[in-house]
Amino acid sequence: MIKLEDREIEYLLTLVRCAILNEQAPQPQGIDMERLFRLADLQQVYSLVMPCLEQTGALSDKELQRWNNFRLSDLKKTIIVDNERAAVLADFEEKGIKYIFLKGLVLRNYYPQASMRQMSDNDILYDASRREDLLKIMKKHGFYLADGGGISDDFKKPPVTLEFHREITEHKESWGYLDAWQRATQKGNTCEYLINKEDNYIYTLHHMEKHRSLGGSGIRFLVDMYVLMKNETYDWDYMLPVLDSLRLLPLKKSVEGLCDAVFGDKQELADDEKILLDGMFNGGLFHSNFEHKEKLSTAGGKLSYILRRAFPPKKTMVSTYKKLEKAPYLLPFYYLKRICERWKYNRQSVKKEIKNIK
Repeated sequence: MIKLEDREIEYLLTLVRCAILNEQAPQPQGIDMERLFRLADLQQVYSLVMPCLEQTGALSDKELQRWNNFRLSDLKKTIIVDNERAAVLADFEEKGIKYIFLKGLVLRNYYPQASMRQMSDNDILYDASRREDLLKIMKKHGFYLADGGGISDDFKKPPVTLEFHREITEHKESWGYLDAWQRATQKGNTCEYLINKEDNYIYTLHHMEKHRSLGGSGIRFLVDMYVLMKNETYDWDYMLPVLDSLRLLPLKKSVEGLCDAVFGDKQELADDEKILLDGMFNGGLFHSNFEHKEKLSTAGGKLSYILRRAFPPKKTMVSTYKKLEKAPYLLPFYYLKRICERWKYNRQSVKKEIKNIK
């Protein structure tokens, strides 16, 4: 495994390695335990590394309690989310709405224990032609529509966030396009479909690249890629041309090299691997240190801000309402439809946002 100048990052990577490979973690000699905790929290890997760290016996009772509180809080949230998701998907089954689990809901099955893979939300691809039914189902279960732009409908019911994707990649946009339905297989006689393992690998790498290019992807993305590489064999005759078309082959090479350095015997990093590793820690899990949040008191005043929120760009509208691809003249109608949906399914959030505009 590589040696780094940053002792806390190196030790966190050691804990990650030991957790995945079921190895005994070394004692944290000369480690700033407070910074180690902050890093694990920022990267959302404390549930992964906590058991290994606990076995070293290096934590004080107070530190152990703090780590355990975070891990137990995550487990409690997972139980709540699982129950809420199951209730929603029971209605999907009743109404015949097809869906596919994405991201953590799939990746956690590749970890030694599913609880090791933390999730900030659940991501599900669904039959976008059934969007009206989705909105009714989510309202029935007490969720509000937090965001309906881009390629997903994001619903919240604290502490639960369920993201229902109409697509998994932007159609004919800069991220490239991947159709998960084409190679998915139905699970028994249910409405659930299973993402093809090759497409899941491609999508996970694709998602990593999207976050990386925005400022940082976090070490958890690397762990995801490693468990996928370790636990599956793939049809590379299919995958390599797709990865090439999505311009992901250079990242694939960098990820494989960095995985060998963290989970294997590699001692030195190539330049591209150093850049990849630096980005994972400089940007946090989801480029949280670089993420730009638009201020509500933006130039143009309150009216200008409201208009931008009420009437997003045409590209955003087309990705939300697929009928606009063939009937762009209906754009004014769908602007009105969007406003009505936001007010019907997310009224309180809209009121709060307008109130906070300066």
